[in-house]
Amino acid sequence: MSDQLVTIFPSVGGRILSNLITIIGISACAFCFARRSASVDLFSWRTLSGMSWARMCVYLMFIDTWLFLVGSSILLNGVGMSRSANICELGIYLCAVSYATSKLFCYMFLTEKVHVVWGKGKHVSRTASPVYKLCFGVLCLYVIVFVIMIIGRVAFLREDKTCVIGLEPFASIPLLSYDFAVNLLLTGLFVWPLVRTDQKSTRLRQMTVRTLIAAIVSLATSTVNIATLTIMHGHQQGWVCLAACGTDVIVNTLAIYWVT
Repeated sequence: MSDQLVTIFPSVGGRILSNLITIIGISACAFCFARRSASVDLFSWRTLSGMSWARMCVYLMFIDTWLFLVGSSILLNGVGMSRSANICELGIYLCAVSYATSKLFCYMFLTEKVHVVWGKGKHVSRTASPVYKLCFGVLCLYVIVFVIMIIGRVAFLREDKTCVIGLEPFASIPLLSYDFAVNLLLTGLFVWPLVRTDQKSTRLRQMTVRTLIAAIVSLATSTVNIATLTIMHGHQQGWVCLAACGTDVIVNTLAIYWVT
C-alpha cells in the first residue's frame, strides 16, 4: 500500500480538524496538569500517600486524556489506521479503553464531591454514607457496560481502505443509557442540597454549584457523542470516532479543571 494511504480523510478540512483537536487537547491537558501539580511533589511517596482520592482522580484523568490524544495522533498521523485491519482495530480499542477510564475517573471525582456535599463538609465515613454507597454501586456496573463495549466493537476496512470503527447498537445503547443515568443521578444529588434550606456554608454551596455545572457538561457531551454514534448505527470513520471521543474527554477534563 502507498505510504500516502496512512489514514483516509474525506477532505483537507477533515485532516485539519482532526489535528487541531489533538494539538489543542494535548496542550490543554498539559497546561491543566502543570497548573494543578505546580506546588505538589508528585514524585514523593509521602505526598501521594496523603493525597485525597478526589485529587488523585483529577491527576489520573489529566494523564489518561493526554495519553489518549497522543495515541490517537500516532494512529492517525503516524502508523495510519488504513494500513491494515489490525491497526484499524487498535483504534476502537484505544477509544473504548481510554474513553471508559477517563469517564470513570470523572465519575469517581464527582462521587467524592457528592460525598462531601451530602456530608455538609464534615468528615463522614464512606461506608456510613448511603449516598456514597449508592454511587459506588452504580459505578461498579460500569464494568458490565465496558465488557459489552468490547464485545460489541466494530472495526473493518472498506473497499476504499477507509477505516471504520464504532460500536454495535447492542453496545452503544447500553453505554448511552448508562452515561445518561449516571449523569442524571449525580446531577440530581448536587441539585437536591442546593434547594435545601439548611445549606449555610457559602464555600460549600459554591463548590456544589461548580461541580453541578461540571456534571451537566459531562451529561451533555456524553449524550451528544454516544447518541451520534447510535444514530449512525455504530459505524463511523476512524478519524471521526477518535475526534468525537477526544472532544468529549477534553471538554470533561477542562470542566473538572475548572471545578478544582
